[in-house]
Amino acid sequence: MEFTIDPEQITSALALFSNPFYAAWFLFIHGGFLIVLIIVLRALWTMWVSEVQGAYAASIPKVLLAIRVPRMTEQTPKAVENIFAHLTGTASGPGNWKEAYWQGKVPDTFSVEIVSRGGFIQYFIHAPVSFRDVIEASLYAQYPDAEVVEVADYTSIAPQTYPDENIETWGAEVTLAKAFPYPIKTYTAFEHSLDATFKDPLNSLFEFLGTVKNGEEVWIQIVLQATDDSWVETTASLVRKLTGVKEPAKKKGRIDKALEHGGTIANLFLDQLTPGAAPAAPKKPEKAEGSNIGNLSPGEKVVLEHVQLKAAKPGYWAKMRIAYVAPKEVFSKGRIATGVLGAYRQFGSPHINSFKPFKYPKRFSDNFMKKSAAIRTQNKVFKAYVNRSMAGGKPYILNIEELATLWHFPMMDMKVPLIQRSEVKTAEPPFFLPMRSEEADKQRRLSALPKQSLPSGKPKAFSEEEVPSNLPFA
Repeated sequence: MEFTIDPEQITSALALFSNPFYAAWFLFIHGGFLIVLIIVLRALWTMWVSEVQGAYAASIPKVLLAIRVPRMTEQTPKAVENIFAHLTGTASGPGNWKEAYWQGKVPDTFSVEIVSRGGFIQYFIHAPVSFRDVIEASLYAQYPDAEVVEVADYTSIAPQTYPDENIETWGAEVTLAKAFPYPIKTYTAFEHSLDATFKDPLNSLFEFLGTVKNGEEVWIQIVLQATDDSWVETTASLVRKLTGVKEPAKKKGRIDKALEHGGTIANLFLDQLTPGAAPAAPKKPEKAEGSNIGNLSPGEKVVLEHVQLKAAKPGYWAKMRIAYVAPKEVFSKGRIATGVLGAYRQFGSPHINSFKPFKYPKRFSDNFMKKSAAIRTQNKVFKAYVNRSMAGGKPYILNIEELATLWHFPMMDMKVPLIQRSEVKTAEPPFFLPMRSEEADKQRRLSALPKQSLPSGKPKAFSEEEVPSNLPFA
C-alpha cells in the first residue's frame, strides 16, 4: 500500500490557515466551540455563586458591640487569647450542596476593631446577632466587670463613595510578608527577662492614636472566620520541607489502583508470550530519608520551633484593614500611614514573618489613568471595610496567640488618657433600693463624666456634645 503526498495541497491548506479568521472558524467548528462553551458556563457559574453568597451575607442581621474594661485590670493578653479560643466555637459552613450553591451559605465571620475618633479610642466587635450571647459570655468570663453596649455603626457617618467634596479617605489592606505558617512576634516576646515585666506592644499604637486630631478618624479592623484544624497540614508540609523529610505518598484513588492492577496483569501476559526473555531485575528498595534537623543552623532551628508552636494553637482565617477618614483641610495621609503601619512593624521579624500593605492587581489602563485607579482602589478598600468583607487579598491564618497580640484590652499601666474604659467596678444593687427615673439617671451619668488629661498634661472636662455620639457613657 502506497501513500502519496501532494505538496500543492499542503501549500494551499497552509495558505488558508494564514488567514486568522478562517483558522479560528475552522478550530471552532471542529471542537473548539466546546472550549468556549466551558469558559462561558464557568464564568456564569462563578457569577451565580458570588451573587447568592453576597445575598446570603447581606441577609444576616449584624450587631456592633462597644466594649469597655475596668481601668485597674491586671489581665494580660492571655485573657483575650482565652476569649478567641472560646469563639472558635462559631465555626460554621454549608451542610450540603443545596446550602452551598443554591442558598449561598458561607461560613459566618465577625470582626474585632479599634477606632480612634479625634483621640477617643474605643474597642468594638462586629458580629452576627446570633453570636452576641457567646461573645458576651466569653468577655464576662475573663472580664467580669466589663461593659458591653450595642451602638450604631460608626462607618455610616462617613461618605460611602469617593471622591467627596469635603471628606478625604485613605485605606490599606494589611497582609503577611511570608506564607501564613510562619508566625509573627507575639506578646510573649515582649516580656523583659530581668524583672519579668510585660511591656504591652500596643502601647506605641495607642500613644499615636491618642494624637489623632479633632475631625480625624482612624479605624483598624481584623475580620475573622473560625475554621477547623485542616490548615495544620500546610504547616506540617513546611516542617517536612525545613527538616528535609520526604513528603508521604498520596493515597491512591480507585482509578490509580485500577491502572496499577491492569499494568501488573499486562506484564504477566507479556511474560507468558515471551518465555525465553530474561526476568526483570528486582527493584532496589528505596533508601529511607531521615531528618536533617541535626544539620540545621541555630537560626533555622528557631524558625522551625516558631512554626510548630503556631500550629499548636487554634487559628482563624483573618483579613486586616486600616482606614483613615478626615476633612480635607486636616487630612494627612503620610502622618497616619507612617504612624499606624510603623506601630505594626514591631510584630515582624526577618527570620519568621511580618506585615506589609497588600497591593491590588493593576489593570493595563492603570498605567495611563493613575488617578482613576487610585480612586477605584480607595473605594474598594473602604467598601470592604464597611461590609466587614473577606474580599481583596487572600486571607491568612492567625492563631489565637497572634490575634490576642494584635487586639487586646489596655492594662492598668497604660497612660493613654482617652481610651474608653469602665471607671468603676460594677455589682448588683440591693433589691430594696428605690428605682430612679430615666431623666434623673441621665443627669447622673452626665455628671459622672471623668476629667481626663490630654497628651499635653492639661486637664479637660468633656461635655456630652464633645464625646462622639456612638460611644456609650459609663
